[in-house]
Amino acid sequence: MPMEPKWYRFRFLNVAVARPFLIKVKNAFGRDVGPEICRVIASDGGFRASPIPFPREGLQMSVAERYEVVCNFAPYAGQQLYLW
Repeated sequence: MPMEPKWYRFRFLNVAVARPFLIKVKNAFGRDVGPEICRVIASDGGFRASPIPFPREGLQMSVAERYEVVCNFAPYAGQQLYLW
């Protein structure tokens, strides 16, 4: 999906019956760029007092977990990124 080089907000909800997910953002070369451009702003407990960095190992989501994440795509303008 074409995206502007700006901040975007994503809401992730794991609605799988029994499957956890590991969310990562990778560039065209397979390098994980999520920790550089994304911050976690909310989870099941609601909004955080301050954002935390996107986990280096990826965002682990168990069944029925919810996260809200903001990502700044400006540093990667014109490049392809993948939600992995």
